[in-house]
Amino acid sequence: MSDAIKYSWDKLHSDTLSLCNRVRETGFDPDLIVGIVRGGAVPAVIASHNFTVPVSFLNWSTRDLKVKSLQQINELSAAALAGKRILVIEDIVDSGETMYQIKSHLFDNKSNVMYTSLWFNPSQNKVNIHMWANIIDRSIDKRWIIFPFEV
Repeated sequence: MSDAIKYSWDKLHSDTLSLCNRVRETGFDPDLIVGIVRGGAVPAVIASHNFTVPVSFLNWSTRDLKVKSLQQINELSAAALAGKRILVIEDIVDSGETMYQIKSHLFDNKSNVMYTSLWFNPSQNKVNIHMWANIIDRSIDKRWIIFPFEV
């Protein structure tokens, strides 16, 4: 078994478009796409073009320098409370901590906020999201995913 999954630009692009189509099939029509920086930035731009709605980026990390933009999250919370439909996208929900913190600020149970990711680890028990393109069960598969923007 390889020690890494090399996720290509083509696969990232097709997975993002597939995720957009699946979101559309649910009837969810976003007013705003939010990419969690860093990894969610690229799929957020693709989704923004696909839905033809604005994109915003949320600087929030529990790993790299522990960056958390409370001003940005407060602005997004106000938009969610005002009824804006927000599609949040991340590259991977692995431990679940980042998405858990974001969901706790953006009203986890609001029907106008949808949480998605290109990769989802179902064996973490921190957070659930609405939709994902790929599963990687870390209790079985320990391989690191190398995203194309990381090389």
